[in-house]
Amino acid sequence: MTEQRVERSDANGEPARLQLKVRHYEVDQYGHVNHAQYVHYLEVARIEALEALGLSLAEMRRQGYLILAVELSVKYLAPARSGDPLEIVTYVREIRGARSFWVQEIRDVVSQRLLVTAEVTGAFAT
Repeated sequence: MTEQRVERSDANGEPARLQLKVRHYEVDQYGHVNHAQYVHYLEVARIEALEALGLSLAEMRRQGYLILAVELSVKYLAPARSGDPLEIVTYVREIRGARSFWVQEIRDVVSQRLLVTAEVTGAFAT
């Protein structure tokens, strides 16, 4: 991933946005981004979204807690290829107790074609 840019979520619940460019080694023998690589993109976007809100992983560890992905559902809709610019949109749908529910999507920046959707359940742990 290269050319990362994160837009901070605001108080109105607007999603965080991360842009990246697919590197050649992130594609598989079929010439498109491997399905497992998308999971990595999604995780990076969630971490960047938290950091943009002032809640880095280092700060959470310092305070004695962390957030873990406990459930992940991904739908792969269309492929991305080496060099494609992507945007990952991340927002928190709900926070209930120690759990958070995230919704994410990955789009091609140029065509705005939806490539991936994901729902993630996170849990705070000490």
